Amino acid sequence: MLLLRPMGLDQILELSVPANPAELVRVRRLVTAWLRRLGAGDDDIDDLIIASNEIASNAIEHAYGPSDEEFEVTVTVRGTVVEIQVTDHGRWSERTGGPNRGRGLNVTRELTDALEIEPTPLGTVVRFRKQLGRRR
Repeated sequence: MLLLRPMGLDQILELSVPANPAELVRVRRLVTAWLRRLGAGDDDIDDLIIASNEIASNAIEHAYGPSDEEFEVTVTVRGTVVEIQVTDHGRWSERTGGPNRGRGLNVTRELTDALEIEPTPLGTVVRFRKQLGRRR
């Protein structure tokens, strides 16, 4: 089950998502549509969707693996700044795999203005921000 809850004038979108890779397409579509309704441009939407997909994929793969768990995606728009937060309830794990793996955090850093990773005893919170309309 996917929970979608727009929250009035604060311009907050909250999603609770099953930790299943098949759900990522739904997250991309919902976040894209929501950002578009708020007036974000195509380039900004593309950057934010790629970054959020990378971080959500990490939450599924590294925090849980295939399971019945859920993670949360929160998108907040304040003025011209979009912040996306992905919260999982698993354990943070460092990069694993070969040379073609483990690039999601670097991709997110390149596409956004700020990236924060906060491992906690209850899971991992990853936040990234992007100023809309800023050319890279």
